[in-house]
Amino acid sequence: MGRRLRTLRIAAGMSQSAAGTAVFLSPQSIGRIEDGQHTRVSNLHINALCDLYGVTGEGREVLLGLIQQAREARRSARQGWWSPFTDLLSSDELNRLVFEQHAISGTAFGSTLVPGFARTADYRCALERILHPWDSSADIGRRVELAEQRWKRLHSNDFQARIYILESALRHVLGGPGVMHTQLSHLVEISARPTVSIRVVGREVNSHIGFHLATFCSAGGRGADGW
Repeated sequence: MGRRLRTLRIAAGMSQSAAGTAVFLSPQSIGRIEDGQHTRVSNLHINALCDLYGVTGEGREVLLGLIQQAREARRSARQGWWSPFTDLLSSDELNRLVFEQHAISGTAFGSTLVPGFARTADYRCALERILHPWDSSADIGRRVELAEQRWKRLHSNDFQARIYILESALRHVLGGPGVMHTQLSHLVEISARPTVSIRVVGREVNSHIGFHLATFCSAGGRGADGW
């Protein structure tokens, strides 16, 4: 919805500030909507933007349908398998988990760490202890369990995973030699699956798009562009 609204605004030759003023929203709110971030917006706002951009008929119905889907996703965000972990998640992360349930493919690039698609439990645990040093062992365990459940569901249903890792990320020891040995063995194991493709970007590569994007992870479903 955000991408559609941005395209329509630009085609109408309007700035975010002008569009926001016309429909009684701040420029920041228009920006958040267009960036796909959670923002309080009503059907009245969407209809007003459609009037402003000259959108009628099917185009308007598509936008109103998309905002309804977003509302339903937020309502169900606290009712899924992840409900015991909601205290560990932000609103955006909850929404992402909802949409991930429909993902059929994903691409990940790790510039400093093994991507989430391919981490072992011990590797995740070592990382979580660094990211959340004040958490109790129980909370660290819950974070690891959440990640395990999340990726387990993605790997089911013939989820197609494409993973790119810098060689330097594999040489960076996280959690000790034993943890890294298990992690590297795990990469070898899952690379044999027909649904998993792993490519290591060696030091001899002079330039790669991942260098500029750093670490990222995206997933897509039928008819979706990913997240």
